Amino acid sequence: MTKINATATELVKKYKEYKPKSGYVICETDVDSTWRLFHELKCKAKKYKTTKSFAVSDVVPVSMKGIPNIVWGAQAVKYKKETLSYTGKQGTFKIEFNDGSIMMASWYLVGFGKNTAIETVLASEVKVFYNLKKLLQRTYKRNAKPKIGFFKVYDNQGVLQYSKVEHPSLIETVHPIINDLEEDIDFFFKNVNLFTTYGMPGVRKGMLIGPPGTGKTSMCIKFAREYAKTHCVAVCTDIVAAAEHLSKCADHSVPTVVILEDAEATLSSGGSTHSSILNFLDGVDQPTNKQGSYIIMTTNHPERIEARVLKRPGRIDRIYQVGPLKGSYAVKCAKIYFGKDLKYTLGTKSKLLKVVSGMTGAQIKELANSTRAYCASKQLKINVKNIYDVSKKLTEDLSEAYKFAEDNSVMIEKQQKMGFGVLEFGDSPKLPF
Repeated sequence: MTKINATATELVKKYKEYKPKSGYVICETDVDSTWRLFHELKCKAKKYKTTKSFAVSDVVPVSMKGIPNIVWGAQAVKYKKETLSYTGKQGTFKIEFNDGSIMMASWYLVGFGKNTAIETVLASEVKVFYNLKKLLQRTYKRNAKPKIGFFKVYDNQGVLQYSKVEHPSLIETVHPIINDLEEDIDFFFKNVNLFTTYGMPGVRKGMLIGPPGTGKTSMCIKFAREYAKTHCVAVCTDIVAAAEHLSKCADHSVPTVVILEDAEATLSSGGSTHSSILNFLDGVDQPTNKQGSYIIMTTNHPERIEARVLKRPGRIDRIYQVGPLKGSYAVKCAKIYFGKDLKYTLGTKSKLLKVVSGMTGAQIKELANSTRAYCASKQLKINVKNIYDVSKKLTEDLSEAYKFAEDNSVMIEKQQKMGFGVLEFGDSPKLPF
């Protein structure tokens, strides 16, 4: 007799010990029902005080010949006496339901090493199995609905996984493009009906294009923090995960903002973009979401994106050029990173503007960190002249690095502009004041 047959026979005997007047008892194997699933169903029923609908009321371990009770990953639960938490359990259990019915369940290990697996055997009457199936259908449907919040979403062997982002960055973001993008997103969600007429899917797609360090990711995080209060915000690793997420949100009428970084990885040039991706961008394979779906893509290399994507109307609805900061935006960014350390008058503000204008946010951040270190080592106060001196030194160091790379045939193209917005290759240093 095989292990499964022997276990099933013992389970039926156990079931009839608890229910001597039971009818026809059947067994089920090869199911996804685990001990943890029944435990979670019990906890949810207790939390929401479920009494009217069919629910799990308790999971009780029992002894059965041939299957010892084994736990792994056990840890003592803080503030709960004689209570353990663990990742898995092997053994036999009596599943009790709130209508007085029960089910016997056994989980046991088979195989060795990497081939180890858990076998499941359930035993009960047909009516109990029917009620359990209905309960699981409701549970899966409820769990499948995308939740409001900020998540990382990725495809794990055909199953969409959601990982909640608990503490997104709170760094303030400065760029003139922010207002344009915010207005577009707000208009879209306030007028989704305009984007769902004539069978349109209710999806709008924007793309942020610019060199590294210009704040594209920071902008995305800013909007994620804002919209996560009322929308499902998803950072997707690829366009396949994005498409699956959009379908789920459409099925459950959940408004969503999708962030797809480094879009060139999926939309590469050279004619390799799959037709299914083009159909997705056209909206052919997208179900209609009455609540709206907004996709924000980012790329450092628009030249790598296939022309069929960028030049075809409707595949990307709006493109935003995210360049270095200029004018008052550069000064605002400097205020963020220098903070209270930087004190200047109206007369020196224009001099600071000449130093930082034309830099990216990442360059200004690095300039602030380097200036603090320089002034601390020299016991100097942070002022505009010292900021300029550090900027000049950083530019010279970068020029030397590029020259070294050129001399050793590491670089393919000569860099025309480098540094922190003060010097260009071949220029002699000139003070801006």
